[in-house]
Amino acid sequence: MHLDRRVLYFTAFTLTALTFTLTVIMVISTYRNMHLERMQQEELLSREGDVLLHLFDTIVEDCSSNPIKGLPEMQRLITSVPNADIAYIYLLDENGVALAHSNQQSIGQRIDGDLPDLDESLTLSHDDGSERIFEVRRHFQSATSKIASDYFLGIGLRMADMEQVYHEDRRHRIMMAAILVLLGTATVFFILVVQNSYLVQRTLDRMTSYTQYVVESMANGLISLDANGVVTTINPAAAELTGIPKAKARGLSFDSLLSEYADEIRSVLWDDNTILNREIEYERPDGSRIPMSLSATQVKDSSGARLGAVVLLNDLREIRELNERARRVEHLASIGRMAATVAHEIRNPLSAIRGLAQYFATNAQDSDPEERSYAETIVSESDRLNTVVSELLDYARPLELHLEETHIEALFDDTIRAIVLETEEKGIEIEQNIEPDIPAIQLDRDRLLQILLNLTQNSIAAMPDGGKLVLRAEWLTKSQSIQLTIEDTGAGISEQDIPRLFEPFFTTRTHGTGLGLAIVHKIIDAYNGKIEVHSKEGKGTKVILTITPGARMSKVTKL
Repeated sequence: MHLDRRVLYFTAFTLTALTFTLTVIMVISTYRNMHLERMQQEELLSREGDVLLHLFDTIVEDCSSNPIKGLPEMQRLITSVPNADIAYIYLLDENGVALAHSNQQSIGQRIDGDLPDLDESLTLSHDDGSERIFEVRRHFQSATSKIASDYFLGIGLRMADMEQVYHEDRRHRIMMAAILVLLGTATVFFILVVQNSYLVQRTLDRMTSYTQYVVESMANGLISLDANGVVTTINPAAAELTGIPKAKARGLSFDSLLSEYADEIRSVLWDDNTILNREIEYERPDGSRIPMSLSATQVKDSSGARLGAVVLLNDLREIRELNERARRVEHLASIGRMAATVAHEIRNPLSAIRGLAQYFATNAQDSDPEERSYAETIVSESDRLNTVVSELLDYARPLELHLEETHIEALFDDTIRAIVLETEEKGIEIEQNIEPDIPAIQLDRDRLLQILLNLTQNSIAAMPDGGKLVLRAEWLTKSQSIQLTIEDTGAGISEQDIPRLFEPFFTTRTHGTGLGLAIVHKIIDAYNGKIEVHSKEGKGTKVILTITPGARMSKVTKL
């Protein structure tokens, strides 16, 4: 892969600019830290001087209120105070004239500088010959003093030790900054040296990662074997199909992984044969069998030396399901065509029979009650047979969906309104659970209502002595689908009857036609949806409908 030189130049320029920026940041940060440290030192000296001045104020109070001691005693004390840390101390009157000073030559002279307000401190620093002094002044007031009612105390603290620490720290910081600049420069040089190799390696890594992502993302299962037939690579699809985790599959021999087809794989690995789309039934560790197509070919290097083999597994479950579904649709279509023919042939004479029966029932009102009962029975049975014929025609007729914006909550309300009298009569409790924020969906509202009424009527029939009927709606964000659940606590359905539930004319009810669920399945098929039935005898039944709005539908008309 070609590597543009501009990438190298841009990277070098970027690193140089980054190093310069970091250096500037380091200098500014060092200056700020040193300035902050100086301020903290001065704050510490200010507090220390303030404490000493308050202590000395106590002595001043004692001396100034004692006529025997007075100024001479204070001068003696002030003269004895200076040491390695304190340069001088003085007492000023309200005009700033020195009344007592550790430097006796300054007595009677006005001390330069501003004077603080009452009970306030003032700090300043200055050079005193060969050393730097930090001075603290404070304003005091005394009602008992015989010398002065307002006076100022000042103390000069030597900064030599702190200055030494400050300068040493500054030298250390400058040295560290210089070292960082050198290290940054060396880093830039090193990166420029290795940049070309790095870009090449990164390109190779990307190609390797891309190849790995392709293998991992394949819908088909892929297994690679080394020259000895040991599994070196297995992608997630192959791990799912075989039922063996990837970590466990790596390192297994193909004899263990594909034991039923070991001879065929061996012929590919050592005899350079090829297997192409052979249909197999693979038995997984849990005992289940999955239909797959198996393909395998030998892998060689550029010189033709054998490196191993690649095995491809393709899941045939969905294909077989689609084939079965197509077979079933064709079967049901043929039944529907036959049913439509029979229905048309029945409806005409049936209308005549009902009309004559209605005539005899009307004329027999004043005659024999038994004859009238027979005639009314013929009318009611003719109506029931006409219902069956109508359902047959509805089932045989091509289904067209008329889509409109549908709110599930309103759909559930209409369903419950239609069945509420019957459920109250039988003592059946209705529970409605609708997930909040389900959007309005483009559906055929009448057809979906037909499905719900059909399923809820079946649930009611299964609970003649009362029970509970639950209608639930959920929005599946991942698949952007609506899932509707109808659940009851009725008699349930036997396990052997569940696969036949949606076959035309199959029913477990005494007066059922066996077409209701077949029509439900036909409508769900028109949506390309999914219907699941879970039931246990004596425990109840749960029917789950999954519909994806916007999925490819057959014969759709939008309103």
